Amino acid sequence: MFQSEFCDVNYNEELNIVFVKWKKFCSFNNYRNPLYYALEVMKNHNNCHYVADTRDGFENEKADTEWLFSEWLPKVTSLTTCKIVFFIINEDNKLKKELEGQSIELKKIFEVIYCFGLNDVKETLEKQYVNDYIGKKSYLVEFDKILWNEPAKGVRSKVFINENQQIRIVEFSEGFIEQDWCRKGHIGYVLNGNFSNDYNGTLEKYKKGDVICIPKGENDKHKVIMGKGEKVTLLLFEIIE
Repeated sequence: MFQSEFCDVNYNEELNIVFVKWKKFCSFNNYRNPLYYALEVMKNHNNCHYVADTRDGFENEKADTEWLFSEWLPKVTSLTTCKIVFFIINEDNKLKKELEGQSIELKKIFEVIYCFGLNDVKETLEKQYVNDYIGKKSYLVEFDKILWNEPAKGVRSKVFINENQQIRIVEFSEGFIEQDWCRKGHIGYVLNGNFSNDYNGTLEKYKKGDVICIPKGENDKHKVIMGKGEKVTLLLFEIIE
């Protein structure tokens, strides 16, 4: 992680992005060093995209803009697999002229997207994966490119949806409490760990390698139970109704 009074740069593993947060006006090395660090991050992570938070940004010095296009950008092009550049902007976008000037050159190489926060970046990357899958008619589901969703404490999941079917990788850990009974049907495989299911008062334990088949309906309603120190990863195949 790079930190200075002018800029913070860090790698977001979940989104596979380098996040560059500009904080106040800077120039020369104070401007260039964060971008050199961002370059190294992109070199070390395949298909890592670039995100610049410009909401506290500023107009660049002419010399820095020239350096950006003559030195930094060619290195990004030749040394990384970055495909998308995101600019996080304010709704009034006081840097519109500055960013549009940069975008003219950037769009020759990258897809350039303007957004209002990291949630917009996440939604865009999720849609891109689905569109890529549909567009290339691939039969391979690349879960490493699907982003984690964390709807509650102690649980996170990755979901791939195709028409009325979905495949999920779900992780449960200590601290997860299922508030309501689940009446949906599931077919699943325990990839790692162990856990229990409560079937209307009857507990059944599962471990790595077990296959689970739960019919849908009131008679087979169930809740996940996580014991102290327990963690489990499940692969689930489900019908969307």
